[in-house]
Amino acid sequence: MRVSTLSLFGAVVAAATDATTDSTASPDSTVAADSTADTATADPRFAYTPSLIPLVQNAESTNLFPMANCGGFKLEEATIDQMQTAMQQGQLTSVQLVQCYLTRAFQTEEYINSILQVNPDVFAIASDRDKERKKGKVRGPLHGIPFIVKDNIGTKDNLETTAGSWALLGSRVPRDAFVVSKLRDAGAVLFGKATLSEWADMRSNNYSEGYSGRGGQCRSSYNLTVNPGGSSSGSAVGVAANVVAFALGTETDGSGT
Repeated sequence: MRVSTLSLFGAVVAAATDATTDSTASPDSTVAADSTADTATADPRFAYTPSLIPLVQNAESTNLFPMANCGGFKLEEATIDQMQTAMQQGQLTSVQLVQCYLTRAFQTEEYINSILQVNPDVFAIASDRDKERKKGKVRGPLHGIPFIVKDNIGTKDNLETTAGSWALLGSRVPRDAFVVSKLRDAGAVLFGKATLSEWADMRSNNYSEGYSGRGGQCRSSYNLTVNPGGSSSGSAVGVAANVVAFALGTETDGSGT
């Protein structure tokens, strides 16, 4: 279900991205380019995604998962302050950030598995933050910035809160965790839930860090053959791999990653 969710979103994202590396064009994009249809009426919010498949010759290098720019903005390793400046200058929107991070999640998910669930309302939230900005309302330095939280942090919305366990699937929390509520008030955009060690490392003394029944195995963003260490695995890995701007984890018993 998690992969299907990302696939569904991935099919309609990369609206504001432009490739920074050479790539093989999609067969559909080639057909579109050869079409005699009136391209002047094409929706500028949607564009074909550059090749996301890692190449064997780029193994053991930072080029294994090249990250495209986001509407002309260099998103890779960008700071929150840089994102805010770009949005203030009209170079970038919160919706574009969500689109670009979603493409990045789609690109890396099968390899590092940092995202457990994407928030189905993430585009609506980002759009609301953009509308506020246009009206001159900026809540603070996190306004319009996407973030994820570990799956044991409660969110009263369309996201699950399961600590990575199938046993809690479908359960409902009574309210947002206090920190989530404060981040929403600050204008941050909840992108989704991060993978983790099931029950925050309390499932067993003999299992792989970053594994949960619901989320599967999260892997290190720097070495795909090892686990990331610590229970807040997806939170740390997602930020390290530029899948999201910032993330929340929890400390239960050695959650450093």
